[in-house]
Amino acid sequence: MKVRKTRTIRSIFLTFSAVALFVAACFAACAPQEPPHEHTLVYVEAKEAGYATHGNAAYYRCDCGAIFTADTREETTLQAVTVRSETGFDKQTFTQDGYTLNYCLFEPEDLDKTADKAPLVLFLHGAGERGSDNQSQLKNAVLNVVGQGEWADAVVLAPQCPSAGNTGSSESDPNKWVETPWTAGNYRQAEVPESKPLHAAAQLVAQYAAYDYIDADRVYVVGLSMGGFGTWDILARYPDLFAAGVPICGGGPSDRIDVLKDIPVYAFHGDRDGTVPYTGTQAMYEDILAAGGTQILFKTFAGAGHAVWNDAISFEGEAGLPPLGSWLFSQHK
Repeated sequence: MKVRKTRTIRSIFLTFSAVALFVAACFAACAPQEPPHEHTLVYVEAKEAGYATHGNAAYYRCDCGAIFTADTREETTLQAVTVRSETGFDKQTFTQDGYTLNYCLFEPEDLDKTADKAPLVLFLHGAGERGSDNQSQLKNAVLNVVGQGEWADAVVLAPQCPSAGNTGSSESDPNKWVETPWTAGNYRQAEVPESKPLHAAAQLVAQYAAYDYIDADRVYVVGLSMGGFGTWDILARYPDLFAAGVPICGGGPSDRIDVLKDIPVYAFHGDRDGTVPYTGTQAMYEDILAAGGTQILFKTFAGAGHAVWNDAISFEGEAGLPPLGSWLFSQHK
């Protein structure tokens, strides 16, 4: 009798112990995991750590390179966060109605999203920077100015138009900001439907313009070559979204002069351009003036070919023409 009772007590004890261990294991699994003791962790803000996230996330970082999340302190990987590139831009994606557009985002280091009202710039790249790597769009011009001088306080969106394949800068690639042959120069917007990449870019801008830290009255678009076409086109399609535009060596919609004449535009082109006709920008300028427009400026780079974007985006002014940076960021809706 005593043996049976002892066995019963032992069985109850073992069962209780097993339940206790199971409960303890459950609590341990749910509780924040402390990092291994061999890691020496330093609490850092996301951007200081070299990564960027949506919101005000932060991380713990060890000298060995290990990264731990700030909330659960679970070890994560580089693939689990958005890598902030050496350019200062963060790689992002925007999806709407089943269409995904890659874009890079630049925000000033000292941007205070609770108090600031920053200007917003949409930068549209040229044909040779199309693709899916979400970094080639930064190849030309924009890195010369972003985060500096008049651009220091600006938030910059740089979307990347996709490519149909190994087409390089070919005009035959159907993916364009504006689906028109650029060698033909100006076009009629009524005959050219809005492209999917440009539509997505406009919706992306509208989303950012609605954020509290963005000054919706100071939203601008700057584009070069194929992006110059995109600049004229997006201004004509969304005149209420932008305060000003800077088309560089592009062509525009000749049938939308009635809309464009009321928008501040600073156009640039080389008069020896063999890729996109200089006469296109010249005609847009003259037609806007003829229609009563008073807010358009036009800088001709005499003797220059197509690649004038670096000189244009950093243009410091001359007799009768103001510096681009001071002009651009002084424009308001």
